[in-house]
Amino acid sequence: MKIETLANLVKGELLNTPFISEVTSFTMDVDEVIRGSCFFVTNKEDIKYAIKNGAYAIISKNYEKIIDNEIAWIKVDSIKDAVLEIFKYESLKE
Repeated sequence: MKIETLANLVKGELLNTPFISEVTSFTMDVDEVIRGSCFFVTNKEDIKYAIKNGAYAIISKNYEKIIDNEIAWIKVDSIKDAVLEIFKYESLKE
C-alpha cells in the first residue's frame, strides 16, 4: 500500500517525507515485523526493534521522535481505529 493511501486511510498525519513509498504488511506485534511492514505502536519501547527488523512505517497515537527519516512516521488519534480501517480495507480487497 502506498504511504499516502495509508495515511489517508487511517486518518493520520504524515510527520515526515519518507524515502520509501509503500508498505507490504501490517502488524501490531513487534516480533512479526519484517522488511516492508507497517508497525502499529502499542509500546513505544518497541519502535527501535521494529525499525531494526525492517519496518517501513510507524503508526503511533503520540508524536514520537523521528529516529529514521527514510521510513514513514504517521500520527493517528486512535491505534484501534487505524487498525480497524486497515482490516476493513484489506477484507474488502479480497
